Amino acid sequence: MNTIEIKSYAKINLCLKVLKRLPNNYHEISSLMQKINLYDEILIEKNENSINVKTNLDELNAEIKENTAYLACQYFFNHTKIKSGADIYIKKTIPHQAGLGGSSSNAAAVIDALDVLYETNLTYDEKCMLGLKVGCDVPFFFTRGTAVVKGVGDTIILKNQLQGYYVIIIKPEFGVCTKDAYACINPLKLENKCDSEILYSAYCEHNIEKIKQFTINTFEDVIEQKTQIINIKKDILDCGAITALMTGSGSAVFGLFENDEKCTQSFNKLKNSYSNIFMCNFI
Repeated sequence: MNTIEIKSYAKINLCLKVLKRLPNNYHEISSLMQKINLYDEILIEKNENSINVKTNLDELNAEIKENTAYLACQYFFNHTKIKSGADIYIKKTIPHQAGLGGSSSNAAAVIDALDVLYETNLTYDEKCMLGLKVGCDVPFFFTRGTAVVKGVGDTIILKNQLQGYYVIIIKPEFGVCTKDAYACINPLKLENKCDSEILYSAYCEHNIEKIKQFTINTFEDVIEQKTQIINIKKDILDCGAITALMTGSGSAVFGLFENDEKCTQSFNKLKNSYSNIFMCNFI
C-alpha cells in the first residue's frame, strides 16, 4: 500500500469548564466531548525522504511547517525510526479557529493513517503520546466518539457512544485563537467543580432539563465577541433547539435537537441568515 485516504472528524464540547490554572500556565479542564459527522478529507502518499503538506486553504499553506499534520508526521517518523516521508493533502471543510478541533483531528488522523500505511501497529497509548506532543486535544480523536476529558486534555474517560441527537453548527465570520482565549481567563473566578459526568448521564437518559442545566462553557463569558455569540445562540434557540452553546474556545456555536426533522427545518431557516452553517449528527 502506497496511498491512503482518511476522514478527519470534528468534535463539539457538550460542556467545557476550565477548573484552574496550573503552575506551568496550562489549565485543568473538565469536558464532555463528542465527535460529529463534519470532516476534513486527508490523502497521504508515501515518498522516500520528505514531508510535504498542502491544504485547499491559502492561509494554512502559508504556515505549513506549523501545521499539526506536518508535526504529527515528524513525530511519527522520529518515534518509529522509519527513514521515509509522506505527501499529505488536506481538503478542509471543518472551519478554522472555531473550537471544532479540526487541527487536532487532522493530527490524529495522520498518525492513524501512517500507522496503517507503514504497518507499525502503534498502541493506543503510543498514539496518545505522539498526539500530546502536537496538542492537548489530539488524544481524544483516537477514541470512538464520546468521552469525558479531564486534566489538560490528557485524561480521557471513554464512554458508550451517545446517539439520537442532531446539531446545527454556525461559525461566525470571526475566529478565536485558543491561546488568546485562555489568556483572557481570570483564575480567581474559576469554579473547581466538574459536571461532565452528570451531563453524560443526562444525555443517556434524554433528560432535557438536566441537559439544559449543565450545558456550560467557561469561554463564553471571557471572549471579546460575547454579544455576537449570545445573538447566535438566541437565533438557534428561537428555532426550537433544546440548548445552544459555543464549542471549545470558540467561535462556532452549536444547537442541539432530538429530532432530525426539526433540525432540518431549523437549518433551512437559519441558512438564510448565516453562510457558514452545517447540519450534523453525533457519531
